[in-house]
Amino acid sequence: YLYIDSGAFYRALTLLALRRNVAPDDEAALLALIEAAPIRITHPITAGQQYSVFAGDDPADLAPDLHSLDVTRAVSTVARIPAVRVALIARMRAMANEHSVVMVGRDIGKVVLPDATLKIALTAPAEERARRRHADLVAALGEGAPAPAQVLADIEARDLKDANQMAIAPDAIEIENRDGQRDGVVERVCALLAEALARRASAAAPAAEAAAVEAPAPVDTEAAA
Repeated sequence: YLYIDSGAFYRALTLLALRRNVAPDDEAALLALIEAAPIRITHPITAGQQYSVFAGDDPADLAPDLHSLDVTRAVSTVARIPAVRVALIARMRAMANEHSVVMVGRDIGKVVLPDATLKIALTAPAEERARRRHADLVAALGEGAPAPAQVLADIEARDLKDANQMAIAPDAIEIENRDGQRDGVVERVCALLAEALARRASAAAPAAEAAAVEAPAPVDTEAAA
């Protein structure tokens, strides 16, 4: 499976905008960037990363810079533009059609991939998410990382802004993801995926049989000629 963090698309676009002096609320310029430099996520090219991110034909991996302070401060402005969301969601769906994916994000099950084989809603308190995010920022930025209180405030502010997107899809399975539970969570998700794939295969079998019965007899083109 290809791991796709939907937030990486918005962060990558924000990073490109900052590097090209495009304002984060300039809809037309942002859409032009999306068209000129399509964003894609791949398996990581560097050890220790979850994925790599590229834009257009540029071989530079954007992933290491996606969580810089400048990007973090501007990304919510970029992500709130409806036309930008439509364009990036189309790209996410295209990648899901091209690969078997595990896609994470706040509106994946309801908006981006409503027909996903399996939908999991991992939940954790804001304080715990802030502690994890702070640890990631310290690893990436060292002494330049923001204080834990600031990280928590940013997460709580984002939760408030994204309240509508955070509504869980009605067919999603909610799993609490607290520290110390990782192995159990992984085991449960893998078991749920195996069940979902088995159900999909079982549902597909009768349809395939019906198609075989109803299809016209194959024509031997050489003999017909």
